[in-house]
Amino acid sequence: MTIYPKGLVDRGQYTVSFQESDAMETRTGASLMAKGITLDKMPAGELIYLNLPLHPGSKLDRTRPSAPSRVAQAAAANMGYPGVEIRWKAGIDDNWVSYYQVYRNGEPLEKVAHGTYCFDHSAGADPGALYEVQTVDGAGNVSARVPASGRTSDRSGVIDDAPSVATTYTGAWERQKGLPPAHMGTISSSDTGGARLEVGFTGSDVRLYGKLGPTCGKASIRMDDGPEEVIDTYSADDVWGVCVYRKSLPAGKHTLTVTVLGERGPRSGGAAVHIDGLRYSGQ
Repeated sequence: MTIYPKGLVDRGQYTVSFQESDAMETRTGASLMAKGITLDKMPAGELIYLNLPLHPGSKLDRTRPSAPSRVAQAAAANMGYPGVEIRWKAGIDDNWVSYYQVYRNGEPLEKVAHGTYCFDHSAGADPGALYEVQTVDGAGNVSARVPASGRTSDRSGVIDDAPSVATTYTGAWERQKGLPPAHMGTISSSDTGGARLEVGFTGSDVRLYGKLGPTCGKASIRMDDGPEEVIDTYSADDVWGVCVYRKSLPAGKHTLTVTVLGERGPRSGGAAVHIDGLRYSGQ
């Protein structure tokens, strides 16, 4: 295959490079327009660059960026949602920084392409977790991971939505898998009135995590034998991994009960209630 570019400066010098191929050459505009760029094979996703030798993913850039500094984590709240904020000072690259990769307990958590701040509000958000940040440049070179300071000594307990010794589901529930925005990639949902979830835990602070959305409805929450509290999980947009209920308790064994009401607010298109997990602390 031969590709003939147009509109080049005849005497101008052009560096020709590729997204997938390692080949590179410098030719005049007149040569490129007259003879074209010949490809013996066209790999999937191939791109041709003119005078962009350090394009995204360039194999010519082998220099690692510097790591971020002053990485710190702290318990915080953002727009009313509790979680953990991670802040850092920018890393440096000889060409350009593409994004920062944030890790939690060794697993990728978030990519931050703008700014030097990340807020973790998911079920796994924990001031006692190990958060790390690394710089990634435009060619995919990475810096060392830098652990955040400010980590607390106590880890919170997390109970996933999966059925277990601690969790009991009754009624019609559907468990979906392979959902990256959800904690552990899974979430359990029901829109059937009377569907129930009971979770047992030992602690003094509990947070229930779910998903908000335009087809989400109402549920009642009961802690032990206390009064029921109704929550509405409607939101105009899908919001994953947010705390929908929080309670401080005397330290000890407790049972949290979620009952789907099968009811919706005036703006909601459905009555679904989504359970993503439960986090407890103060054992």
